Amino acid sequence: MFWRRTRLSPYSVITVISFLFLWQGIVSIRLVNPFFLPSPLAVAKTLIETLSSGELLFHGGVTLARIFHGFFWGGLVGLFLGIPAGWSKKIYEAINPFIAATYPLPKVALLPLIIVYLGIGEMSRLVIIAMAVFYVVLINTIAGVRNVDPILVMAAQDLGAKTLQIFKKVILPGALPMIFAGIRLGMGIAFLSTVVTEMIFGDKGLGYFLGVRGNMMDMTGIFAGLTLLGGLSILVTACMEWVSKKAMPWSRDIQGIR
Repeated sequence: MFWRRTRLSPYSVITVISFLFLWQGIVSIRLVNPFFLPSPLAVAKTLIETLSSGELLFHGGVTLARIFHGFFWGGLVGLFLGIPAGWSKKIYEAINPFIAATYPLPKVALLPLIIVYLGIGEMSRLVIIAMAVFYVVLINTIAGVRNVDPILVMAAQDLGAKTLQIFKKVILPGALPMIFAGIRLGMGIAFLSTVVTEMIFGDKGLGYFLGVRGNMMDMTGIFAGLTLLGGLSILVTACMEWVSKKAMPWSRDIQGIR
C-alpha cells in the first residue's frame, strides 16, 4: 500500500533521467573539468564501493539516527506548545515575544554556548537539531490552529459541542494541513542542522564524511555522500507524505491539479 500511494510520476522519472544524461554529456565532452564535476558513472561507482565497504552505510545510519532523534524531541515540544498557544490568546501573547526574539537567531551560532553548557558530545548536536526543528513546527502549529474557520467553531458550539469535542472534531482536523507542513519543513531543517553540526565537530556521520572527503579533495566521494543524503531525504519525504495522506484522507490530492 505504501509503494502504491507513493509511486513515482513518469514526469519525475523523465526529469531525473534527462538531468543525468545532461550531466554525463557535459562531463564527457569536457565542458567542465571532471576533477571538479565527476560524471554520474564515477559517482555511482564510488557510491557502490563505499556502501559495499560499509563506510558510507555506517555514516549514513549515524546521521539518520541523529536526524530522527533531534526531530522527535524538537517536533514533540513544538506541537505540545503550539497547540495551546494557537488555542489560547493569552498563552500566545505570553510566548510570542520570546518566539519573535529567538526564532531569527541562527541556531548554529548558539553552538559555542551549548558546548560550554553541555560539552562536545552527542547531546550538544541533538539540542541544536531539536531547537531548529522546534521553531518551525511551533510556528506552523500555532498558525494552523489560529487560522481554523471561526464559523465552524461557532457552528459546533451552537450544536452543543463541548470544548474537547470542538478540539477533536473541528480544530485539530482544520489545523492538520499546516501542522504537517511544519513537520515536513522541520524534517528538512533536521537534515540541514545534522549535517552542519557533524561537519563542525563530528567524528562520524555524513557531515563528517563530507568534511573528510573535502579535505582530501575527493570530489567523487563528496558527490557520493551527497547522493546518499539526497536519497535518504527522498525516502523520508515519501514516508511523511504517505503518513499525511493517511492522517488527512479528506485533503485535496495534488494530482487533481493540472
